[in-house]
Amino acid sequence: MKNELNIPTEKIIEIPTGIETNLISHTITEYHTPIRFVYVGRYEERKGIKNLNAAIIELINQKRNFEFHFIGDIPTHLQINDSRVKYYGSIFNYSKIQSLLKSMDVLVCPSYSEGMPNVIVEAMASGLTIVATDVGAISKLVNNSTGYLIKNNDETLITNTLNSIIDTKKEVLQSKKTAALQHIQNFTWEKIIKTLIENIKKFSLQR
Repeated sequence: MKNELNIPTEKIIEIPTGIETNLISHTITEYHTPIRFVYVGRYEERKGIKNLNAAIIELINQKRNFEFHFIGDIPTHLQINDSRVKYYGSIFNYSKIQSLLKSMDVLVCPSYSEGMPNVIVEAMASGLTIVATDVGAISKLVNNSTGYLIKNNDETLITNTLNSIIDTKKEVLQSKKTAALQHIQNFTWEKIIKTLIENIKKFSLQR
């Protein structure tokens, strides 16, 4: 089989993003009551913030019990004025971001387009389950075991997914956090580099 570049797929080496082993958490935080959702990233249109905001406002109107935390430079005019929604602004200290992530439950990544987002890798390494749109290489990370992969960032779909998570039994959600932490261990730089070297050697022998 060949791709758009007319190159046989078996001759293409995929190199995923990775994480340092020492950044992977050894423990998982128990789910909080109310549940804590988090968004991490800068503001830009393709990140889907406006649709996410619409979903959060709908949850507020439904009087759901939850918290939503934003880490990143969300413009003031897009910030929701409600006690359930908290904004931290831009944080450049990685240890502080890690600490905040470990105090959360679910990372939400409602992007229109992505590659293989580092933020999802880092959140899974911190023991979070994930809600993300099925774009780019996100499906390599997020599946039914590790989180919730949604087909697009339609605000109704986001709302329904977050509502479903709020209503899901704690032990089910906790199992997704555990699966996410286990799965991300396949994406350490050590394993990625080892696989890359093995593939290069294999292709060299085929020449």
